[in-house]
Amino acid sequence: VLLATTNSDKIVATLIALHYEALKTLNIAFVPEAPSPFSMENGGALLTEQFETVEHHYYSDETLIENAAEIRAAYETIGRYRNLLARDDIAEADKQALPAVVEQLAQAIIDRDGVLKSPTLMGAFVCRRAGFASA
Repeated sequence: VLLATTNSDKIVATLIALHYEALKTLNIAFVPEAPSPFSMENGGALLTEQFETVEHHYYSDETLIENAAEIRAAYETIGRYRNLLARDDIAEADKQALPAVVEQLAQAIIDRDGVLKSPTLMGAFVCRRAGFASA
């Protein structure tokens, strides 16, 4: 039995959406990401090449954020932001401004809606080969 977990491509994580909006706000050039090579939407087809049965199990949740500083703290830990810090084509002032811009964008949503909703959609594949009994 193989258990494989991954995210869904059906939604864009709120933190990622704020990241790209902040890049646009600061006029920082970026290339949009390609779809994931392994997601809940395409992973099943890949796994059925190796396994007789592949079950799909989705998990959804939503976090309600009332304090934009929480978004900033989380943003400063993500790879997309940390990878930008290493780029030589971005001014140091813009790199340092990004977390504050993300926080300001989040605060604008909180001010408008009373809360920032951050949905999660992910899941798991349970894969089995023929001849293996489940426990």
